[in-house]
Amino acid sequence: MDEELSRFLVVLAVGLILLAWGLVRLVRDRRRAATGLWLLAGGLLTWVGLAALVSAVSPALGLFMFYGLLIGGFLLVVGVSLALIANGYYVMMRYGVNLARALPLAAGLATFAATILIVYINSSAFVRALESASPQTNLRVLALAMWYILVVGYVGFNLVAYALQAWIHSLWPREERYDAVVVLGAGLIGERVTPLLAGRLDRGIGIARDAGARVIVCSGGQGSDEVISEAEAMSRYVHEVSGDKFTVLKEDRSTTTRENLLFTRELLEKVGADALAAGADMVTTPEGDPEFSKPGERPLRVAVATSNFHALRAGGLARQLGLPWHVYGSPTALYYIPTSFLREFAANMVFHWRLHAAVVGLLTLFIALLAMM
Repeated sequence: MDEELSRFLVVLAVGLILLAWGLVRLVRDRRRAATGLWLLAGGLLTWVGLAALVSAVSPALGLFMFYGLLIGGFLLVVGVSLALIANGYYVMMRYGVNLARALPLAAGLATFAATILIVYINSSAFVRALESASPQTNLRVLALAMWYILVVGYVGFNLVAYALQAWIHSLWPREERYDAVVVLGAGLIGERVTPLLAGRLDRGIGIARDAGARVIVCSGGQGSDEVISEAEAMSRYVHEVSGDKFTVLKEDRSTTTRENLLFTRELLEKVGADALAAGADMVTTPEGDPEFSKPGERPLRVAVATSNFHALRAGGLARQLGLPWHVYGSPTALYYIPTSFLREFAANMVFHWRLHAAVVGLLTLFIALLAMM
């Protein structure tokens, strides 16, 4: 018993170390998406270690903590997978089928299949099926099932960690004053902004009013299916809503979030922090670029407004570009959040595809070696 308790003390120590490191990373820069992995892994290991310690004093309470985590987690996974299936079906029936809208349905089906497989492997029916087949076939079937569960579990763990970090990022305190607010584009309907983009603009206008920013930057180029640039439509919306309260700058070359941030940085560097704070009148160069007088430069205080599902990835891109900008999220229709958030998560996974491919490759190699034993 003492030896077993010692092992759980090691688990507790490792969990606390991972949790502490996650908190350190969080304090240093909340925009790191990978911080959620450290926090989630540390939190789970800490809980298991604590459950073991509690069981030494109160076995019933310790078992409740341990199995409560397992059963609660399993039921949560089943509930979320069913909700994703229902949401994916609803969104595709309402807006049509495409890859992005199919993500919730695919994720829900894959996760639900894994939970069914876990239940089946632990059932007497599976044992009877194994008894009726050859040992080599049994081993291969079990290896394939284990591989599927591990891969789905790996992706699911990353998704939960990403969601955890996105939630923490949305709650973290930010600056009280800004020189400028940047609003990221999100598609148009004709020459009008979509409800999603209107939400981003409303959020940006609200931040500018509360934080004393005199300048709003509308960032978004013109897509192949758009009659005007997103920046132009956004600028019109800001003037309709707030009149001439703000100086509006238009960044109309970008086609991606990364370009939104890069081209906006170039624009704001021409403006200058002191001129932004003073709300100086804009003039136009022969090339058509806005400029301000730039007496006594100082670091720019910039806020970025986007949708809540997009805020963490936008913040991560800003960090990679060396921009100390704070990203805010605007509310999104509840039914649309799974589709949008899963798209952002997929983009984050693709960005780090080498790491994830290596992990899945190692899992595959491990299972293959077991199957050949």
